[in-house]
Amino acid sequence: MESYRDAGTVEQIARFLPLVQERLTGLSVGIEGSIGLSGAQISLVEYLHRNGESSVATLTRALRRAQSSISELVDRLEEKGLVLRRAAQDRRKTLVCLTSAGRNWTLERKQLHRTALVQLLDGLEGPDQQALLYHLSQLLSLTDQVSLVKQLRNRSPLGRPLISYQ
Repeated sequence: MESYRDAGTVEQIARFLPLVQERLTGLSVGIEGSIGLSGAQISLVEYLHRNGESSVATLTRALRRAQSSISELVDRLEEKGLVLRRAAQDRRKTLVCLTSAGRNWTLERKQLHRTALVQLLDGLEGPDQQALLYHLSQLLSLTDQVSLVKQLRNRSPLGRPLISYQ
């Protein structure tokens, strides 16, 4: 099944996927705007919601930002009452955790995302919704099987395959 090569489907999908994600996120942007959070702040709050309290070092690695940047993000989120710092058992470390307001914010944001998605799905008939679900799950499964990193490691900077001698 190589129809994607003939009709430029890959290019169309590559163009549409980020647009769909951007618009889905945009539908629930009101809650972020009401609190005035930046994208980086949202990422930090969402990370804490998924993973629980974390050290600044862990947040630095997970969010791929400088430690000073993470500290500044935490300062601003503390001012907004969404996170707090507390000493770990090893008092040399500081942990960052969500406050109840932070947990409520993430739950409200998640609910807004779901509400927006329900409104979008209402525009599709039941069988089309099931087909969308099926194809999204297939794509997700396939992403686990594709390893571009390994392919990129075996290429030169000019995109030519590297010759490896063993």
